[in-house]
Amino acid sequence: MALAACGVDGEPQQPAPDGGTSSVPVTGSATVGMSVGSSGTRGYGAVGLSNGPVSLIVGF
Repeated sequence: MALAACGVDGEPQQPAPDGGTSSVPVTGSATVGMSVGSSGTRGYGAVGLSNGPVSLIVGF
């Protein structure tokens, strides 16, 4: 953290003019469904967030 703050790893980043809020969009998704098979009915779903190359998806 100290190295990143002093600019050793590159040019220091200046705070955004709007008080530090980033303009990187975060997108969300949700999926819900139901399947019927020989063993009965089953519900399923997933929710996720994506920010550039990073995604978090949780299924149930």
